[in-house]
Amino acid sequence: MSDLGHDMRQIWRDNLPSIVDDLANIHKFVSDLGSLQQALFSVHKLAGSLGVFGDHEGEQLARSIEAILSRIANELRSESANIEELIEGLQACVDRFNATM
Repeated sequence: MSDLGHDMRQIWRDNLPSIVDDLANIHKFVSDLGSLQQALFSVHKLAGSLGVFGDHEGEQLARSIEAILSRIANELRSESANIEELIEGLQACVDRFNATM
């Protein structure tokens, strides 16, 4: 085995925990939209409160944030099956590569 091959294997092994964590974080984000939904709920309430108290600039800013978060949530919901499939494929690639190291 060449020194370069040995070094690459060692670098892979050293970085594998980080790679596994990255995959877990991606999967967790896609499978649990709860924090995004909570942010949407909070910014909606904030916009209403600001409007009631006459802070129309703050209300408009909050509504803009709400619109952006809503689009993101809708896109994630509509693409969740595709994203899950891609994540599974990515996990399989990492597993296959790891088996060769």
